[in-house]
Amino acid sequence: MGKMKGQARIYYVPIGTETYVPMTTDNIEVHHVRFIELDVASREYRNLTSLIDVAGDGSFEEQRVRVKILLPDASAVYIDNNGGMRLGSSRQATLSHSSLRGVRKLLEEITKPRQKNP
Repeated sequence: MGKMKGQARIYYVPIGTETYVPMTTDNIEVHHVRFIELDVASREYRNLTSLIDVAGDGSFEEQRVRVKILLPDASAVYIDNNGGMRLGSSRQATLSHSSLRGVRKLLEEITKPRQKNP
């Protein structure tokens, strides 16, 4: 995902869960369950990108989004419930099963539960 500076915002609905309302690229920021903002120079961010960067060709399921990574340059990476990815506006890829498990484990460890509005 290239060299850049700044913060990445990660919106997360636990991978493997099914939702009543389809999670899409348009609504994951509204309906996310967990969140974190990471410096792109952090170890956690580098670990996440190392899992994503090895994705092979594949397809992305628009109605089953579980991760949105909003990068400092305003581009986004989406991951669906099966490891399908959309990078930017059109490139699609798929994570291996082991990479998807790694992404899930890392995000479960580093993201925080969404803050409820009072």
